[in-house]
Amino acid sequence: MLDVLFRKPLLTVAGVRQTIETSYPAANNLVARLVEAGILTERTGRRRNRVFSYDAFLRIFVEGPGTNE
Repeated sequence: MLDVLFRKPLLTVAGVRQTIETSYPAANNLVARLVEAGILTERTGRRRNRVFSYDAFLRIFVEGPGTNE
């Protein structure tokens, strides 16, 4: 899944399900664990059709590599 995040830093649970070819509950559980670990951030504030982002990766494009701020 971590390899997928570099290709798709914005994703949904349905997208995860399709990408790793698993059930929706398993994909939802994986996304929840990645959120708890601080790897993903939920962006929509909704209960359905939520979008998650891999902020550490996206931050590279905003701040540049090697930025510690």
